[in-house]
Amino acid sequence: MKYDVIIPVYNTNKNDLVSCLSSILMQSVIEDVTTIIIDDCSKEKNDDVITKFSNLMNIKYIELNENGGVGNARNVGLDNCDGDIIMFCDSDDCFLSPFAFEIMCKPFKEENVNITMCSFLEQLDCVNTFNKKQYNLTWLHGKAFRTSFIKSNNIKFPTFRYNEDVGFNLLCWSCTELDNIIYNDDSVHIWRSNPNSITRSQDSGYKNDGLFNFVEAYNWYLAQCKERNILNIKFVKDQVLTNLMMLYWYAVECRNLYDENYVAKFDSLCGDYCKMAIDNLTEYVNDENFDITYMNSLQKCKNVVNRNVPSITIYDWLFKLAKEKDIRLS
Repeated sequence: MKYDVIIPVYNTNKNDLVSCLSSILMQSVIEDVTTIIIDDCSKEKNDDVITKFSNLMNIKYIELNENGGVGNARNVGLDNCDGDIIMFCDSDDCFLSPFAFEIMCKPFKEENVNITMCSFLEQLDCVNTFNKKQYNLTWLHGKAFRTSFIKSNNIKFPTFRYNEDVGFNLLCWSCTELDNIIYNDDSVHIWRSNPNSITRSQDSGYKNDGLFNFVEAYNWYLAQCKERNILNIKFVKDQVLTNLMMLYWYAVECRNLYDENYVAKFDSLCGDYCKMAIDNLTEYVNDENFDITYMNSLQKCKNVVNRNVPSITIYDWLFKLAKEKDIRLS
């Protein structure tokens, strides 16, 4: 079995990149691993690090002439994969043990397996404090994909700046039977605490635009499902409703944190989602699955729920969006 690991690089700290590549070099199956590094037009190069590691492991190094964001860089990586299995790693993260690849990829010996997912550890501000992240569709950490599955379904990343992995994961899950996805609770990846990363830096733009891109990821996913004619698959129908509840709770938080212009832009993007997802709003909210999913969202979104008192009910919010986007009410 041959493995491809895709690593986008943009102004990565040298020590972080060394740690990342070292965690790949120590893998028990390193002889079968190709590491695809895509430099997204960095201002600060790490050519010396890459040259040294190229003498120790198989590296494809691709330099882009224009900065296109991590989604675009990963798509370039996908275009250059020719192994059996695809994995992803951010350049400031690392794999947890020498057996991480073996643990993730053992299920692929079964022909029907398309995706595997393991737990990962989130490093908190304290160096030795970690939070275990289990089954999730938000991050790429701890996931592996059969290359033929990705390519035969022409699955790519959306190319906006943030939260592109959300759209990618949801689309992957929607293009395969759930029985073809294997979950293992072993932790295989460390999401390292990096105050200068895109998602954690106060200057990266994520704080303001990340939430917009989160909605855009859902909109992109929904548009992809419509284009592929898979909206009636149970997983997709359930996920579309779950996403809607998530958007509602973020709409609640937006009203407590941001000004009217920000809220208006956020609601407009959510309205676009509703326009694609809902044919008849009255029928939609009266379906028994609506109330069940709403109650489930109180737990799934508990961090947002616990810190916000809703200033608008989900029904009022949806009917507001329906009027703004000309969605049929009955």
